[in-house]
Amino acid sequence: LESPYIESVSSGDVPGQSGSFNYSIRRNGEDIGVRIIDADFDYLKTLGIKLADGRSFRPLGDSASVIINQTCARELGMKTPIGLDIGENANIHLRMGRIVGVVKDFHITSLREPIPAIVIRLRSGEHGNTIIRLKPNSERTALPVINTEWKKIVSGRPIQYSFLSQDL
Repeated sequence: LESPYIESVSSGDVPGQSGSFNYSIRRNGEDIGVRIIDADFDYLKTLGIKLADGRSFRPLGDSASVIINQTCARELGMKTPIGLDIGENANIHLRMGRIVGVVKDFHITSLREPIPAIVIRLRSGEHGNTIIRLKPNSERTALPVINTEWKKIVSGRPIQYSFLSQDL
């Protein structure tokens, strides 16, 4: 989606709204709860999530890679998680893979809730959610453009939108 009002577009689970599910990883006989987030290549950029170590997903060859947050690394007892296979450190039954990045902790629910351990996995294809990062102060002019493009792609279904800054 090209527009002078848009900085970045992504798809994936929307913090505070959709997707992400709870899962337990067994490590050293203890269950550690994590939140699983499905995302595409531009997810971190679009949501402004900062890397603490490693890298983001690449368009090719990262289908078995994951990114974790600092809380997850700490709770799993990983001092240097980059390059580790999360399956080597946990009995996990979901298809997960090698850790390529660690992001700084960020909220996925209310800002008053503690930040959980998070595993972001790369998922290609439709997520059901399109995430658009607008340029500052462009909401009024961007929304009609986005609505027009939406109607070209998804006819017969009105666009539903919200602002993440208001949802959390």
